[in-house]
Amino acid sequence: MAHLLTGRTVPPLKSAGFKPSLPAARAAPLDALLRRTSHRIRQLPSAMTEPEVQLKSLPVTLLKRRKRANKDIIKEQRERSEQLRKRAKLRRSQVRRPAFFIASARKKARDEMRLSRQAIRKSPVVATDAARLGVIIRLKREDEELSDDCRAVFRLLRLDTYNQAVFVKVNQAMLELLGLVAPYVAWGYPTLQTVRDLLAKRGRTFFNHRKHAIDNKIIESRLGHHGILCLEDVVHELVTIGPQLRAVLRFLQPFKLMPPSKSWLSGSKRCRSAADRLTGMREENINEMIRRMI
Repeated sequence: MAHLLTGRTVPPLKSAGFKPSLPAARAAPLDALLRRTSHRIRQLPSAMTEPEVQLKSLPVTLLKRRKRANKDIIKEQRERSEQLRKRAKLRRSQVRRPAFFIASARKKARDEMRLSRQAIRKSPVVATDAARLGVIIRLKREDEELSDDCRAVFRLLRLDTYNQAVFVKVNQAMLELLGLVAPYVAWGYPTLQTVRDLLAKRGRTFFNHRKHAIDNKIIESRLGHHGILCLEDVVHELVTIGPQLRAVLRFLQPFKLMPPSKSWLSGSKRCRSAADRLTGMREENINEMIRRMI
């Protein structure tokens, strides 16, 4: 079949969906146009394309600084609230009703009556040993209102507050003093291990007008002229009731202990044996009590 314009022979179509390709002379300009168009599209400015979203970010140091500042603010608020709570509690405790003074007077009179009965029915107190080391612990009682004599004994023993312990030399005079304050103290005979634990964990002394934990340097500077140079010398002087015991006892400050646990306090209500009693003479049971309070 001949073409109408060119006169060239065109091959017959083999199928209905077949489309003959353009001649090479006409296809070349079309390819060049497509190449130029694609090149221009690639060179379009970025403003015509979709803009890239930039997320806001902060330096890591700034974030850490903010976090630390928030923690400091929370800590200050907690301390402030705690101070306000303590101040309110102190304000409430300062306002005392007449019933408080009446109860205090009755407790004091009851304690004085106890001392007067003890003086009338005084049984002879005899020291079992000529000289033996003892330890005294002042405990807190709910119904405590001390008489003047008991306060004087505590000042003499240097037991100013609760849960304090001191070493003493048990003799006739000391047993008589302990009889006056028996409902408010627990005392007994410490073992060598108890003495070492108290000195190593709770031992304090005044050095350069400040309270310090005892060490060999302080011991040598304070007790070196007595021949006591280290902690073991102090332990030996206490356990053996040496000639320099008075100087060692003056050197040591009262031991500040932790209050007894509730399970330990509950034993005072049963009082089945000497180990269950909380106050008074506890003999060797004082060592277990000190071990729980250190």
